[in-house]
Amino acid sequence: VVTSLPSGIDCGETCESEFDGGSTVLLTASPDKGSKFTGWEGCNEGGVSGTACKVTLKEARTVTAQFDLVAPNKPLFVESAGTGSGTVFSKPSGIECGKTCEAEFEEGTTVLLTANPEKGSKFVGWQGGGCSGTGFCEVTITAATEVVATFDLIPRMKLSVVREGGGSGIVTSSPPGIECGETCEAEFAEGQTIVLTATPDKGSKFTGWKGCNKGGVSGTSCKVTLNEAKTVTAHFDLVAPSVTLAVDKIGTGSGSVFSKPTGIGCGAICEAEFEEGTTVLLSAVPDKGSKFTGWSGGGCSGMELCEVTMTAAKTVTATFELVPRLKLSVTNADTGSGTVLSEPPGIKCGEVCEAEFE
Repeated sequence: VVTSLPSGIDCGETCESEFDGGSTVLLTASPDKGSKFTGWEGCNEGGVSGTACKVTLKEARTVTAQFDLVAPNKPLFVESAGTGSGTVFSKPSGIECGKTCEAEFEEGTTVLLTANPEKGSKFVGWQGGGCSGTGFCEVTITAATEVVATFDLIPRMKLSVVREGGGSGIVTSSPPGIECGETCEAEFAEGQTIVLTATPDKGSKFTGWKGCNKGGVSGTSCKVTLNEAKTVTAHFDLVAPSVTLAVDKIGTGSGSVFSKPTGIGCGAICEAEFEEGTTVLLSAVPDKGSKFTGWSGGGCSGMELCEVTMTAAKTVTATFELVPRLKLSVTNADTGSGTVLSEPPGIKCGEVCEAEFE
């Protein structure tokens, strides 16, 4: 049927009508069931939009609307096979399998099928309709067609964690499964990469992994790819007891002492605890006007860095002395005049002819 706006044409029955000269008439085509609208002839230039046609009547006009028979529909069937599960969707829509595993499409239509495996399954391929492999399945509907989508369960591999050493701690996994402590083995999908994290208990320290991926260790984390059942070992040792290192500063001068590893920052903190057996390196920085004159205690002497091995509580003394200041005087002699300057600054003679320097 073709109808007009303003009314007049209702073709089916009325296929011609008169309108005012110069008016624009909008024609709309509506195909019957089993037919499809395929185009216009005789519309204004640029006046076609889908099933609509504009005609401006500056003279008598004839417009042609083309309707063709729709090609017959043919069924497309999708069957799921295999040990796993998943869904198949079609474009254009119709197949949504799970729910709808068959649909009719116009003969000649190209249908694109997509397979989505469910969790724990993998899509392993197509059969039928000229499709194969694991990508999209493109079916051109020339007759009733059946396509099989195969989903298989992904094998699951066991990951075991062993904790060793004199210390203690917990190992957890991402994704969840391992929480060792209590659960020291779990199954994960074949090919999955698991990240293990070690957390030492108080009084213990984590000291290393065995069985991680090559290059998969980062501090307390370990990556494991499960191409087969695997065992990973986490090593925890007891932390050695802590002992105290104290720093005394003496002398007429002043300065700061710092430690490596950090702990002493003296100035502010003149003692700290270090794990027994730790080697602590002390460095002395004199304040302006002072000089560092040496270490004593803790096995240290001289003015170089002080290296202390913490086998017991120890005290180290750092001595800072004031740097003596001596007066320099400049005297102008003879009958002429001039200026004398010093580097470092202090003397500017004409004005200042004496100053103290270290």
